[in-house]
Amino acid sequence: KYTQADCVRLSCLQFLMTAVLSTIASFLVGESWNWHNIQQALPVLLFCGIGSTGIAYTLQIAGQKSVPPVAACLIMSLESVFSVLGGWLVLDEVLTHREICGCILIFIAVILAQVSPHRK
Repeated sequence: KYTQADCVRLSCLQFLMTAVLSTIASFLVGESWNWHNIQQALPVLLFCGIGSTGIAYTLQIAGQKSVPPVAACLIMSLESVFSVLGGWLVLDEVLTHREICGCILIFIAVILAQVSPHRK
């Protein structure tokens, strides 16, 4: 193991701090709160907050716990490539040539960082 941190506690503290600081910032910049719109968007907010962020992010932290830091960094740098491929496979999104080239460049950069001859 690379760390002894409690993944769930770390995740909950990060979510709590983000919620508190975001709420404070929204009041400081004068954001208006429309409770009717919040109620209408509640199912989506709950899905994103609990499913995508709460569960997925907590599992990501737990997964990183048993992976060497360099490997975790490389895997995380491919997040944008995985999200584009997921959108393409699951949501039938269409990629432009520019987006495909960007994915290829990111993938090549990650591979080059892993196999660099300067590594000790």
